[in-house]
Amino acid sequence: MWFAVVVGMLWSCTGIFYGHISRSKLDVYLVWICCALISIAFASLSGITDVPALISGKIPLPSAGYAGFMFGAGMLNLTGSLTLYQALKRGNPGIAWAIGQSALIVPLIALSIWYKEPLQLYKVIGIVFIIGGIIALAGDKNKEGSPVQNTGIMLALLAFCITGGAGTMTSSCGYFSYNDQGNIRTLITLSAYMLTALIWKLCARDFSFKLNRKALGIIGLMALSTCTGIFLQFKGLDHLAAKRAGGVFFPLAIGICVAGFSLYTILVKKEKYSLTAGCGLAAVILGIIVISNVVNMFVH
Repeated sequence: MWFAVVVGMLWSCTGIFYGHISRSKLDVYLVWICCALISIAFASLSGITDVPALISGKIPLPSAGYAGFMFGAGMLNLTGSLTLYQALKRGNPGIAWAIGQSALIVPLIALSIWYKEPLQLYKVIGIVFIIGGIIALAGDKNKEGSPVQNTGIMLALLAFCITGGAGTMTSSCGYFSYNDQGNIRTLITLSAYMLTALIWKLCARDFSFKLNRKALGIIGLMALSTCTGIFLQFKGLDHLAAKRAGGVFFPLAIGICVAGFSLYTILVKKEKYSLTAGCGLAAVILGIIVISNVVNMFVH
């Protein structure tokens, strides 16, 4: 379970990084391209991915179908993340983050159907709390009724759908027959991130690839956080899948992520929440805690 806790903390850092990128007017697509490149180099050279063993054949490579599936999951995941970045820019960051990250309920439900993971009553109650919280957050109106705020909510809901699909695909990998001893999934996912960011950049008709000094620090920190997070994510998913509980990883990790980023927006950014939004945010976090059965996990 500690894998999920650490990953959740690293994910909350992504939201903080996004805030710095937006305020500094940095190119988020170029930041992700460079971040993925550095992460690929770090994973290969540090031994996180055992490249020599994979090349020599000591560790078998995955099938093209498996690699393609994981690559697609990575592309979908960063697409959801970049969509959420746009939502953070246009609305209340804490609200947008909570809605987008609540996509954890999608893999939870999907894995209970496809892989017969048990969907106990407490998980159903947690799902109800999260859905209720999302409705409250999405329906909250700011004082001016700003259309920009409404756009942020809509983008957060879109990110919810995209990230939910990506989470379902990623969670499924622990049930496949391929035993990823060389951690090649880390390289596959990072490569997918790099291509996705490049596609977004080209679609925006942005052909500039210049970096300033402000971007270098963010890229370095994001690379370390991203590479470590992906590695620990797959380790945690494999461990839980062996216990037929792979769907629990994302609720716990995202619970830490949402709570951490919410505290950041309140204590550091001094964001204001209406009563409705505050109750909605509390319901989302409570639902995540209930689904994770986090108290029982740490007691036992």
